[in-house]
Amino acid sequence: MKYTEAIAYLESFQDMERDPGKSAKPAMNVPTLKNLLTRLGNPELGQQTIHITGTNGKGSVAHMIESILRTSGTSTALFTSPHLQDYSERIQINNLPISKDFFAEALTELRGAIEEEQKINNSVFSTFGILTALFFWVSREKKAEWKIVEVGLGGTFDATNVFEQTEVAVITSIDLDHTHILGRTVEEIAKDKAGIIKPGSLCILGPQTHPIVETIINDVCKEVKAQLIKVTTPNITKWKTPLLGFHQQINAEIAATTAGSIKINGERLNKTKIEEGIYKAHPRGRIELVSSQPTTIIDAAHNPAAVRALIRTLQEEFGDVKWQFVIGIMADKDIQGISVALEKIGQTIICCSLPSRRALTTKELEARLGKTNTPIISSENVSEGLQKARDLAGKTGHICILGSFITASEGKAAVRNSP
Repeated sequence: MKYTEAIAYLESFQDMERDPGKSAKPAMNVPTLKNLLTRLGNPELGQQTIHITGTNGKGSVAHMIESILRTSGTSTALFTSPHLQDYSERIQINNLPISKDFFAEALTELRGAIEEEQKINNSVFSTFGILTALFFWVSREKKAEWKIVEVGLGGTFDATNVFEQTEVAVITSIDLDHTHILGRTVEEIAKDKAGIIKPGSLCILGPQTHPIVETIINDVCKEVKAQLIKVTTPNITKWKTPLLGFHQQINAEIAATTAGSIKINGERLNKTKIEEGIYKAHPRGRIELVSSQPTTIIDAAHNPAAVRALIRTLQEEFGDVKWQFVIGIMADKDIQGISVALEKIGQTIICCSLPSRRALTTKELEARLGKTNTPIISSENVSEGLQKARDLAGKTGHICILGSFITASEGKAAVRNSP
C-alpha cells in the first residue's frame, strides 16, 4: 500500500476519535489485540516499557520521559495520541516520526494478520487498536530499547494494556473526563486507570487534587505488590523547560522521578541528563505560541482542570490582558465548567464547528455555553474563527485557540495558511 491507501485502510475501521456514531465505547477489546500481536510474533515483548495514563499531562510526561532516556544514551520508541497533523506523529523512534513510506510498509505487513484474525475469530478492530499494534511492530523492527506508551483512554480496557509486566506505570493527575465511558465519579475513573499497574512493577503517581485517587492507587499497588512512589508538587520553578505553565513543572517532576527510578545499562540516570532531557522535550499543541502579531496560542485543553491550568498560565505569562478565545470541542465535555474558566480573562468566545462527528456544532456549542458574561460570536470553522478573532484583537491583542487536538491542529493550519 501507498501512504494514502494505508490511511484509507486504517480509517475504514471504527474510531472513537472520528465517529461516535459507529463507536460509543472502545470498539476493540484487549483480547483481540493480544490475538493480533500473537499472530505478529508478540512484538510488544523484548523491550523495557513505561506505560502512562492520567486525565491531564500524560502526553507531556511521555515526551519528557522519552527525551530524558534518549539524552541518556538509550534508543526509544514513543507512542502518543492523538496527532496534530499526521498519523505518523503518533509513532516516533528516537524523537522522529516514522516516515510515511515506512508507515505504509509497516501497515502492509500487518494487514494479512488483521484479515486472518477477522476471518477466523470474527474480530472487531479499531483504528486506535491497529495503530497500537503498528507501534509495537515498528518498535521491534527498529530495535528500540525502551518503549514509552501513552494510554489512549482510561487504562484497564485500553488497547495498549496488553502487558503482563512492565517496568513502570506512570499515573498523572486524575479528574473527570470521558465520564460516559470511564465512570461518573473520580473514584470510578481512578479504578479504571489503575488497571495499568502490573505485578512487581514500579508505579509513579503524580500529585492529585482528589484524595480518593491516592487511596485507590495505594490499594491496587499493595494488591499486586507494586512499589509506589508519590510525586509531590514542586514549590518553586525547578525545571528549565520551553513549555509554558506551572503545570508543566509538575509534569517535569513526574518525568524526572520516573527517570530517576530506573536504570539504563545497570546505572541510575545522571541528574544532568535528566535536566537536559526535560529542557529538550517540546511536545506540540500545549500552550504553543504560533504567532506574535497578534499573540496567538494553541492549546488542546478540553476539560475544566486543563482549561484552568491554561488560564493560570496565560495570566502568569502575559499579565492582566483580555483574550479572544476560539473554541471547538467534543460533545461529551463539561462545557459549563470550561465556560466558567474562560470568563475570567475572556473578552470574546468564538464558537466553531470541527470536522468530527464527535464535535458540537457551532449552534450546539453556543447553546451549551448558556448564560455567560463573555460575549459569544459564532463561526463556521476554526479558520473563520481565527479571522474574526484577529479582527477583534488587532496586531497587539491576544488570541487563544483551544478545545481539542483537532481544534489546535486546525488553528495551527489556519495560522500557517493565513497572510
